[in-house]
Amino acid sequence: QACTHLCAFKAMHVDMAPQQGFRVSDDEECPPVFRRLETLAASRHSPLREGSLLVAIQGDNFFRDVKVTVTFTLLDPSLKDKVVEREEGLAGRRDELCQLEREYWDAKMRFDKVAAKVAAATEGVEDELLERECLYAEMAGDDLLLGSVREAKQRILDARARAKAKAESKAER
Repeated sequence: QACTHLCAFKAMHVDMAPQQGFRVSDDEECPPVFRRLETLAASRHSPLREGSLLVAIQGDNFFRDVKVTVTFTLLDPSLKDKVVEREEGLAGRRDELCQLEREYWDAKMRFDKVAAKVAAATEGVEDELLERECLYAEMAGDDLLLGSVREAKQRILDARARAKAKAESKAER
């Protein structure tokens, strides 16, 4: 079920909103607000006149018959200016969101770089601490502690390998 309102815009037909922007390939990572205004936008003018009208309805349901009812109602003239004003305001917001999205992805890329540096530093510190514990255990001749430290080191290496595989499989999708 769809509801399309045709009103007395300066232009009356509706087309897909122009792609202005900075689209990323992974929409799952994109905050929804950046896609909320990617809807139909006014584009051309065709006044409705008395008589027969040909209306085309585009869809992608090729597998079964579809029944469609098209209903035309007159726009309340007192609402015309408000509707036009709202549409113009949303068009302006669409431009603002395009700029904000650019800023968002630039900041996200910078954050991802810093987060990768922090992760590398964390791994380095963990490795050095475990190496120190191994040395102390060897120096003390404590084979039980030495075995525990080596097991902990292996668990950390396994966890890193799993995390890396998970990140790679996510990147492939």
